[in-house]
Amino acid sequence: MNKHIMSYRTCLLFSLLLTLSACALSPQKVTIAPAIAVDKSLAVSGNVPLSLEVTDTRGDMLVGKRGGVYSTADITTGTDVAVALHQSVAKALRELGYQVGTNTSLSPLKIELTKLTYTPSGENVVRAIEVTTEIRATYQNAKKTFTNEYIVKRKKEIVKAPNEVQNNELINDALASVLEQLLADKQLFSLIQQGK
Repeated sequence: MNKHIMSYRTCLLFSLLLTLSACALSPQKVTIAPAIAVDKSLAVSGNVPLSLEVTDTRGDMLVGKRGGVYSTADITTGTDVAVALHQSVAKALRELGYQVGTNTSLSPLKIELTKLTYTPSGENVVRAIEVTTEIRATYQNAKKTFTNEYIVKRKKEIVKAPNEVQNNELINDALASVLEQLLADKQLFSLIQQGK
């Protein structure tokens, strides 16, 4: 009888360890789709033409690790990050009255995603998450070249490691915030409205 109990406990423990191992190795992939809030007071009239280029200049697709018992689990983005950001920014620009296209005769507004990191804090148990995102904007006309960097750091205290849906929300919220900073840059858009 004792042998059966020992065998049952051993199997149960082994199953539990397998389950924990599977969880610890569970990666997450973020779907980039920031919902940018547009400030209508910044809208222009007359459908100002604008060429837009968006690039992802990060070294790789890794955003960070899940942390805690998930310390070996990567959080990554897909390969379509630049396309997704272009769609979100173009939509916001159209709402502001810009006629977004790929007219090669126009000086493009160039937007680069230079950093996107996910940093958990806490040793065995994750207590907080910090998402940092940085973008660079460049625009040039006949008179002037404009370059600026925009940075957002979002920290959130948690009681347990976020699941994939929650991490999608955290990361996309940070991206939306940094892009809203760019769209509210009056110096940049004053230069764009001057045209060539």
